[in-house]
Amino acid sequence: MKLAYICYGYSMFLNEASFNKLHQEMGESCDYKAMRQEVADKFFDGNHEFSGFDAIEIGFDQGGGIADFGVGGDYSGGGDMGSGGDGS
Repeated sequence: MKLAYICYGYSMFLNEASFNKLHQEMGESCDYKAMRQEVADKFFDGNHEFSGFDAIEIGFDQGGGIADFGVGGDYSGGGDMGSGGDGS
């Protein structure tokens, strides 16, 4: 699985403090707010206050899985979820 998928998933289901702590422990420097806003823009009409339950619901509504997110590019905050890049 692409690392970008995992990081976007973390941004969807973890709070900012947990996300940052996990990334610090992993030695990664992903941008929680930027990643979460990308998800919000693509799936929640820009509402970055969506919940994990909202994210699960939208996945079922669209009949898809993580691959439907089209994550790509630079997942450190400059990514483009629709670019189709490798995100690794």
